[in-house]
Amino acid sequence: MSRHRLFALLAALALALGLAVLSPMASPASAATCASGWNSSSVYTGGMSASYQGHNWQAKWWTQGETPGAAQVWADLGTCGSGSGGGSGSCDYPAWAAGRAYVAGDIVKYTNGNYYKASHDNPGYDPTISTWYWDPYSCTGGGTDPGTPSGFVVSEAQFNQMFPGRSSFYTYSGLVAALKAYPGFANTGSDTVKKQEAAAFLANVSHETGGLVYVVEQNTANYPHYCDSSQPYGCPAGQAAYYGRGPIQLSWNFNYKAAGD
Repeated sequence: MSRHRLFALLAALALALGLAVLSPMASPASAATCASGWNSSSVYTGGMSASYQGHNWQAKWWTQGETPGAAQVWADLGTCGSGSGGGSGSCDYPAWAAGRAYVAGDIVKYTNGNYYKASHDNPGYDPTISTWYWDPYSCTGGGTDPGTPSGFVVSEAQFNQMFPGRSSFYTYSGLVAALKAYPGFANTGSDTVKKQEAAAFLANVSHETGGLVYVVEQNTANYPHYCDSSQPYGCPAGQAAYYGRGPIQLSWNFNYKAAGD
């Protein structure tokens, strides 16, 4: 090899080595920022994103109550780091304590192992009951949204806590089955509106039935008074047959007819 060719080769090697030293090595891409945490009661349309268990997910079409990673409607966009919804690192938040004051933004670990973030200041309300004050919270390696598989804004656990002494006649499965006939109830509008509708209904039936304890009206002296004989159809079931029944204590012959029609 000639001296000129040797010098040229050494120069080329030096240049290559210099570029390698001066050019920084490509660093691994950092995790994407977590989108807002997935909420089982929220409606997501195609293209909307949410974070769940340390991953970002994108809805392929309309969905509600279908858990990311368990339903085909969600596309996994990969792991995510710190952000508004998913949190970063492992969940390491204090246990919720009844009666302790919380401010909006506080995150707690509930007795069921799930995490909740205060959406409004509150004096220690139960996160699974006072859902206007708390939202489910998920973070990398930590809490998950307990969800409401039924699709109803009130979970079975919440229903059981609201009516611990109810009659066996009233069941959560029965409530959910009945709601299928009214798909718009507590299922349209914002999360707040849905919760308000559900709360108003459950408060009404609780008032009518003494906390879902009574199936029929207890004052039997009122039974004969619920027949409006002026109606053209009269009272074919009998004068005293139209007393209060069920969760809303339906009474009067004209109300029975309207319900039957």
